[in-house]
Amino acid sequence: RDLYAFPPRRSSDLVRRASQRNRSTRLQTIADAESTEIDEAALQILTRNSGGSLRDAISLLDQAIAFSNNKITGESINTMLGLTSRDAVVSLVSYMLRGDAASGLEALRQAIDDGTSPSTLRQQLIDLLRDALILHTSPNATRVRHLTDDESYELNGLTSDIGLPQIVRALEVLAEPDPPSR
Repeated sequence: RDLYAFPPRRSSDLVRRASQRNRSTRLQTIADAESTEIDEAALQILTRNSGGSLRDAISLLDQAIAFSNNKITGESINTMLGLTSRDAVVSLVSYMLRGDAASGLEALRQAIDDGTSPSTLRQQLIDLLRDALILHTSPNATRVRHLTDDESYELNGLTSDIGLPQIVRALEVLAEPDPPSR
């Protein structure tokens, strides 16, 4: 059986994105077949950064397998993709929303020192704040589709005592376009 083969689909399915769970399951199957150990955090990061595309998720997994010694961790995927860890991004958002500039600047410095590009970090912050906005404004949304239950719970806890204007203002600041270079 070819693990990399895509099952035949109806023409109406061609534009439909694979769910995160389906992508994660397929990646786990491929990793097992390649005798590569992969942790849950790594699967979550790979599927989240594949843009809903199973083909892109498999491509990222192939890169991760080549990058690793048959053991793929969330930390190794973050390094491979040039991302800041989710915990660090959550901490930075917490500092931003609570107005703790000193801790926020220290966390920002650490992320940049660890090799994350400022534009990548900004996009990670925007993505997390967007998820927080969805959870904060939708009374029936106990979780966001691409987040695990633990991540949704953590994000709910982070924003439970924060007002909507603070979340929106943080998004506005981060979403402002870069000034033109001279």
